[in-house]
Amino acid sequence: MNFPNAMNEVESFGLGCVVAGGVRYYVDEIIDLYKLPALICSLFGLSIGKPSNKAEIK
Repeated sequence: MNFPNAMNEVESFGLGCVVAGGVRYYVDEIIDLYKLPALICSLFGLSIGKPSNKAEIK
């Protein structure tokens, strides 16, 4: 699954998402926090949740 498809899937469930692109700057901290196996490198994060308000299309 590629990134745009992941965002579309999240939104199809009525949820919202925000990209955390700075994850690549904190690789060691992310590995320690989530106890990831060796040779795993995170490039981005995707926060998923229910929006508190509906965005209007302009």
